[in-house]
Amino acid sequence: MKKLQAFFSHFQFRSLLKALVATLILSFLYNIPYLMAGSAAIDPRLFYGIQVVLSLLSSIGFYKICTLAWTPDKEKLTAGAIGRVLMLQGVLILLVSAVLMPLSTVFASNVP
Repeated sequence: MKKLQAFFSHFQFRSLLKALVATLILSFLYNIPYLMAGSAAIDPRLFYGIQVVLSLLSSIGFYKICTLAWTPDKEKLTAGAIGRVLMLQGVLILLVSAVLMPLSTVFASNVP
């Protein structure tokens, strides 16, 4: 029991409160437009574009949230950091949409 208390004593939940609240807000800001776009009868290409834009914007928000949790008030959002985050997120979007989704379709069609 003492080891468990010692483990949790290293966590400062009050310092993480700002990051936790920001995560909830970002989640709503991402999911509400996503659900609204998904429920509307729009062109699939437009819906995919909305997904990409929401993903890119939320990646910047998530990066900021991570800096709040890891290094509070030490890391600022610079143009270089935003560029790296957007580039990495763009690569991940391409990987998922161009490689992983077609692979899952192929695997699903080959399952007996």
